[in-house]
Amino acid sequence: VTTTEASATRPLVRAFELANGRWVLGAWLAAPTGVPPPSPRPDDRRAQVRIEVPRSAARTVTTFSSTGAAAPEKATWTRARGGIDLTLRLEGGEALVCVIDP
Repeated sequence: VTTTEASATRPLVRAFELANGRWVLGAWLAAPTGVPPPSPRPDDRRAQVRIEVPRSAARTVTTFSSTGAAAPEKATWTRARGGIDLTLRLEGGEALVCVIDP
């Protein structure tokens, strides 16, 4: 995982390749270390994460918020070097799930 345009907190990404060739990725911003419990202030952290997914002949890439709502505006992708390059735009307090179908 390569992170670009990151805030003070680092993004976390977990990727799973399924037996049928589908990939499922989860991404979110880690909670800042040493910070007290959440306050009523909005979490304005931002990060853009570039992920290289190897061996993926992606036909579709579908992105969802943690509530299950479609979030296509949060992801862009291109085919590259035998896989795909996926860019996710994360905001504080949210998690994204991305499904890559072969």
